[in-house]
Amino acid sequence: TNPALLDLLVSPNSYDQAHARRVLVERGAAQVLPDLTAWSDRNPGDEARLQAMWMYQAFNEPRAAVLDQLLASSKPEIRAAAVRALPVDVSTLPVLARLVADPHPRVRLEAVRALGKVPTARAAELALSAVDRPLDPFLDYAVWLTINELADPWVAAVKAGTWVIDGRERQLEFGLKAIDARRANELLGQLLA
Repeated sequence: TNPALLDLLVSPNSYDQAHARRVLVERGAAQVLPDLTAWSDRNPGDEARLQAMWMYQAFNEPRAAVLDQLLASSKPEIRAAAVRALPVDVSTLPVLARLVADPHPRVRLEAVRALGKVPTARAAELALSAVDRPLDPFLDYAVWLTINELADPWVAAVKAGTWVIDGRERQLEFGLKAIDARRANELLGQLLA
């Protein structure tokens, strides 16, 4: 039954989880969604909410309330997983701003990578703000990738003077080292002039 399969989603056995998820998806949204909603209401734990969120995504039926609960979880691995499900656009920048400052590096990593999908100077600014906290090699690479993806709006903002350098020297240094050397030289030449 659907409820039995849904209970397997929180099983410690990953084989059972994967096959239960596959069978539920094969049954289709029309047959599973009513049981999924009832099941997620009965199981308030973070792990159950996370599994429910992934099932809602599989059926292309996102639930903002479930995602908001997961983003506020006390467990960093749950928050990091929820960031991947966050629909990323300009309207989610305030949420990503909070997540880039998260105390856990994995959550910051996921938020920085999500910012790479929003081609704006504000997204580049938020991504570079991760440099102000301790970086591990993975987070360092994530910021490097993201600032390269957002190089155009970031360079334009620095040239226009809308990205203020004062107090952000470390971010500027990181950005200049990360982007293409020709663009960095051009930008540095303008800043020195």
